[in-house]
Amino acid sequence: MSIQPMPLPGGLRPLVGIPSNKVGRRFQKVIVEGEMRVALAEMRTAARMADVHSEGAVAAVKIDEVMGLVGLAMDRYTLLIRKSHALAGDDIMLADELRGFSKLAYVAAGEIIVDQATAYRRM
Repeated sequence: MSIQPMPLPGGLRPLVGIPSNKVGRRFQKVIVEGEMRVALAEMRTAARMADVHSEGAVAAVKIDEVMGLVGLAMDRYTLLIRKSHALAGDDIMLADELRGFSKLAYVAAGEIIVDQATAYRRM
């Protein structure tokens, strides 16, 4: 029973019978190829990290934009309610009509915010 040599990685052949000057070049080639593979893996990792970081930055901006819209809608709705109270005064009928307009503006602003958030999600 003969002893079989262990297979080498990457399809390399055993160095038995190869002159010593070629052995050095062969090892040097293997080392260079390994270093190139490590460098390529590092570049891919850096690219993935940059991609993840940029996605996070974009998401933060989208959140800020939606929150800004929500804040603006709340401010404007509050002003609208105050204005309707000032206009209606003691008139109950007018207050009821103005409340209808306020509700319409509230729903419209909500739809605009939802549309914008949906557009941001698709980006």
